[in-house]
Amino acid sequence: MSVLYKREIPLAIFTILCTFLIFNYYIGTPATDRIQSDILKYGITISAFALVLGTYNIVKIHVRAIRKRSVYYWPLSAWMLATMVFTTGIGIFYGQSHPWYNWIYANIHVPMGATMYAIIAFYCMSAAYRAFRARTRESIIFLLPAIFMLMWNAPIGEAIWPGFKYIGDWINNYPQITGYRAFWIGVGIAFVTLTLRMMLGKETAFLGKESE
Repeated sequence: MSVLYKREIPLAIFTILCTFLIFNYYIGTPATDRIQSDILKYGITISAFALVLGTYNIVKIHVRAIRKRSVYYWPLSAWMLATMVFTTGIGIFYGQSHPWYNWIYANIHVPMGATMYAIIAFYCMSAAYRAFRARTRESIIFLLPAIFMLMWNAPIGEAIWPGFKYIGDWINNYPQITGYRAFWIGVGIAFVTLTLRMMLGKETAFLGKESE
């Protein structure tokens, strides 16, 4: 009975809804479009409950760290919970247009996001340096376009040699776009394949079980 409720029924619901949404995309009618709209609204509602559950887990983990004080990051946990409660309270009681809420977003959230992406950029450059060492012909093929694109984006590149601009434009408009589209076509095929495996019961990781 537990297998029925934990695996078979959720899998049947998922398969029926996916099949309906796929067919409605191609042969939609006003009646089925309304049903599709309701299904998507239910999905948004479920996502909201998942957000509440995720918030509960975060609070539980960090409260445990503050109580035990056995981990070095417990002051950061206290600061995170305080800012989360403060920001959530302002958003709930005063709305997102409140000056304090906008100040927190503009002066804390945005700079921290920019800092994180800046750190990721340095990490990517160090990883590229390790990966693109000109040891083989394949690495040279990757290294040369990377150098041209780097100098194309850098303001000093065109000052060093005007050819960086023209070569960079060609790489960006032809090989880069071609590879980008090919990549997303592969992602789309992989997504369709994964969805079919889930509908057929071959992929059950979303049910908390390993694939068969």
